[in-house]
Amino acid sequence: MATTAATTRDDGDAATASDAGAGRRLRVFFLPSFARGHLIPQTDLACLMAAARPGEVEATMVVTPANVALIAPTVARAAAAGHAVRVLRHPFPDVGLGDGVECLATAPAHDAWRVYRAMELVQMSHESLLREHRPDAIVSDVPFW
Repeated sequence: MATTAATTRDDGDAATASDAGAGRRLRVFFLPSFARGHLIPQTDLACLMAAARPGEVEATMVVTPANVALIAPTVARAAAAGHAVRVLRHPFPDVGLGDGVECLATAPAHDAWRVYRAMELVQMSHESLLREHRPDAIVSDVPFW
């Protein structure tokens, strides 16, 4: 699966209705929490949004490297159907979990608190990505208010 990031807006201004008519896609970033029950439904929503408005909406899932594997099949199907669904990876904060443990489902029960701590620590990374890529809209999960 190819991983791409959304392009940075050239003019830095907010999108207008005429931008969409000129061929510019509405760029929507999705920020799911680190749980399968959030990652998978948000990916489904991203794919549905891109499919509902082909050529008008570009959906980008913002996830950590190990969580890409959970959403990769859905994103690949959407991309194969010609829908603009992308993945933008960001690092998982170091909270003392083993390599590749970036989700509540893969963390030992006694270390679940570390995943919740990572959700707190990822705020700086999210803010940096949002400043860099300047999406038109954000669908953020509860921990990332």
